[in-house]
Amino acid sequence: MNRIDSVEADLLLVSAYFIPTDALMAALDRAVRRGVRVRVLTNSLGSNNHVSAHAAYTHHRRALLMAGVKLYELRADASDRARYIFSGVEDSMLGLQAKFAVLDDCCIAVGSSNLDPRSLLLNSELGAFAISEPLNAELRYLFAVDMAPGNAWRVSLDDAQRVIWSDEAGHRYDAPPASFFLRAENWFFGLLPLDGQM
Repeated sequence: MNRIDSVEADLLLVSAYFIPTDALMAALDRAVRRGVRVRVLTNSLGSNNHVSAHAAYTHHRRALLMAGVKLYELRADASDRARYIFSGVEDSMLGLQAKFAVLDDCCIAVGSSNLDPRSLLLNSELGAFAISEPLNAELRYLFAVDMAPGNAWRVSLDDAQRVIWSDEAGHRYDAPPASFFLRAENWFFGLLPLDGQM
C-alpha cells in the first residue's frame, strides 16, 4: 500500500479478480481524497470465468464507487474482441487475465497476483516494479483501449445511488449485463462468506 500512498495524480489498476482487502480499500480512499484519479479494470460478470470471485467483488462495488474510484468491467462481447482472440479459439469466452498497475507517468507493476485476498495471502505470486516512462506510456495506451466503451462497461452510481452499467450507445442497465443464469449464480455465491476465500 506504500506505493499507492506515493501516487500523486493517476493510478490505473488492472486485475482479473478484484476483491479489495480493507487495507487496499483504505489506500484507494486516501488516494481519491488527495486528488488522485483512480481507475480499475476488472472482469464483468459475463467475462469472469470464476463467478464466485465476481460475487465477492460485487460486495465491494458500491463502496468503491462511493469512494470515487472509477470502475470498468471488461465486456465478453468487446468490439475489439479480434484484438484479443487468436485463430482457432474464436468461440472462446473473452476474459481478462492481465494483472498490472500504472502509477503516475513513471512507474509500473506487473505480476501474477490478482488484487484479491487469495493472491495476496495464500498463493505464491511474483511481480516486478519498474520505473520506465516508455513502458508506462505503452501500458496506459493499452489500458485506454481496454476501457473504451465498446470494450468495457462503465460502472457508476445513478442519482439514486444505484449501481448502473453504461455502454457506448448510452444504454444504462440496473443489473449486470449478463444472462439470467449468470446473475442467479452470482446472487447465490453472494450469499456465501467468500471474501476471505477468493
